[in-house]
Amino acid sequence: MIRLIALDLDGTLLDAKGQVSNENARALEHAMAQGITVTIATGRMPAGVLPLARKLQLKAPLIVMNGSLVADFWRREVIRSVPIQGADLLGLMELLQESSAEANYYDAHTLYVAKGIERYRRMLYHGWDEGRFRLQQIDQDFPLQRVAEEAAEGIYKVFVFCEGAQRDALRTLLVQQGRWSVCSSSPNNLEIGAPGATKGQGLRALADHLGIPLAQVLAIGDSENDLSMFEVAGVSVAMGNAPRGIAQKARFVTASHDLHGVAQALRQWTDTKE
Repeated sequence: MIRLIALDLDGTLLDAKGQVSNENARALEHAMAQGITVTIATGRMPAGVLPLARKLQLKAPLIVMNGSLVADFWRREVIRSVPIQGADLLGLMELLQESSAEANYYDAHTLYVAKGIERYRRMLYHGWDEGRFRLQQIDQDFPLQRVAEEAAEGIYKVFVFCEGAQRDALRTLLVQQGRWSVCSSSPNNLEIGAPGATKGQGLRALADHLGIPLAQVLAIGDSENDLSMFEVAGVSVAMGNAPRGIAQKARFVTASHDLHGVAQALRQWTDTKE
């Protein structure tokens, strides 16, 4: 019996237009009506997921920034917090500067962007929670050192734009040092967190908090950063649009995000009826 459902957002619950289909929304509503807890597990910061969670009337704690923060935002309760801090943060900043890769830094409420701040500013008008979202350009007036000083609680995620040989070399270097967790959500990025900052560990912490055995957890995703959820959940489902290598590591495969794959999976693995 499934008691907890963890859903990735982009490429999973959201279609190619960034919308939740009516079929998926109804399936979630029916699942929650049966007493099943539904959460979102995403690489996004809180401001990028809370408006959608409210719209879907989700009441559960959320797993954000790839599991580095798990919190009940409705009750203002932190369940798990694993930021990059101190020497590990400064060392990562130095390494990324030497690599010349463009890197954005996330704390709980601020996105520190390397360039193109106007592109990110438009997020405020596309469903992000403006009250929880602050943008700060990293430049001569606000150098990288100030990010470390201002982010008192630490940095929860670093998003690096890179691809090809640069991406491979940087990933190898990060893994060799063993000071950070490294994953990816597309071929042109790396996402860096503190050790153990994965969606899977976030899901494990949430299930433990709720008193739900992992065998009764259903996880659905489409990208590399979802694999850690597949490893801990009793039932793992990959989206039909997932790369082949990702799909092969899930127990089951559902339809694509444009064909209401989440609703299909819920019909199969819960008693949900639309």
